[in-house]
Amino acid sequence: MVSGTAAPGPIPAVGAAGSSTAQVVVASATTMGDVAYQAEVEINDYPQHARWKVTNKDSINDITEISGSAVTTRGNFFAPGTTVGPGQRKLHLLIEGTTQQSVETAVFEIKRILMEATASALERAAQQGALPGRYTVV
Repeated sequence: MVSGTAAPGPIPAVGAAGSSTAQVVVASATTMGDVAYQAEVEINDYPQHARWKVTNKDSINDITEISGSAVTTRGNFFAPGTTVGPGQRKLHLLIEGTTQQSVETAVFEIKRILMEATASALERAAQQGALPGRYTVV
């Protein structure tokens, strides 16, 4: 395959996230003739604890071991309401693998970790009475 060509259509992201999708694309052909697949999962808008959990060295190692794909943190964190300048990207994970299945497995595992960590952060905030919102119950 030629470098930069896309796989035949977007692959829906696997996982419970629902709102975010990841598209697996054919990135390039290696010198050995293997095809490399890539996907990106944006993590910028998740709670800090979820971003930390999924980018933690142990989590990255587990994802790599389970899927066989390489995971790299890319981009910069932008606070809510901040505009992203030209040439800049929000914080995201780049997943690269030699098979489409390995990349999809990594995406699934990343989204699972993000959902669990987000739920945990919301439960912790609820217990502390620090849930964001407009109204308070008296």
